[in-house]
Amino acid sequence: FGIAVDSAGNAFVTGETNSSDFPTTATATYGGGSWDAFVTKLDAAGSALVYSTYLGGSGSDAGHAIAVDASADAYVTGFTASGDFPATAGSFQATPAGVSDGFFTIADAFVAKITDVVPPPPPDDQCPPLGVCLPPVVCLPLGVCLPQWPFQ
Repeated sequence: FGIAVDSAGNAFVTGETNSSDFPTTATATYGGGSWDAFVTKLDAAGSALVYSTYLGGSGSDAGHAIAVDASADAYVTGFTASGDFPATAGSFQATPAGVSDGFFTIADAFVAKITDVVPPPPPDDQCPPLGVCLPPVVCLPLGVCLPQWPFQ
């Protein structure tokens, strides 16, 4: 699971939880399943949540890695076994193609917008930790989720 730190010292964390009382900020809803992924930002002192939310649907979902750019946008990879994973309009693939699929999510600095890109087959890809070449490029391990992703 992952942690990243921005230039101001804020910590960004992703992983999985099955806790219905995981510390979240307003409007976060547990999706269900065995566990949900989460995206959390802690202040530089580590004493307060800037934001914290669940990420997932009715199946099991987990965040595997996280990176942050100069604008404090968080980039998260992981996997989903949820047919109703919250993909946004315009996502490359809005529903899983196998039992579980990898995902790549961007959460803006205030989690006002979460953009999901769920990759296409092969089935059961899970997107292990990403390498980070920020800004502005996020690098995935060669051959893990690429070459099926339509990146140019």
